[in-house]
Amino acid sequence: MGTIVANLSGALLLPFLIHYLQDRYNLSAQTILSLSTGLLGSYTTFSTFTADTYRLFQSNSWGYLTLYLLLTIVGGFLLAILGNYWAASQAFRDLARRKL
Repeated sequence: MGTIVANLSGALLLPFLIHYLQDRYNLSAQTILSLSTGLLGSYTTFSTFTADTYRLFQSNSWGYLTLYLLLTIVGGFLLAILGNYWAASQAFRDLARRKL
């Protein structure tokens, strides 16, 4: 469960970090790359996801394996989309505040 939470929250935060912070604070591509791969790359964990998946496969836990893969892959994709919308809405709010 911890791996799912870490990976899904990372999937939400990564697009926000890339789009909002880069637009809002005009950070360089190198800084964004360092933050996204360094900070969030160490927070999320593909190797643990792979090990968990293999453990479920070996134990013939097909229902849990399917659920785990769907939650992680589809959930991560949907949360990444949500993170993009979150960044865009935050940037729009910031722009509206600056014009007032």
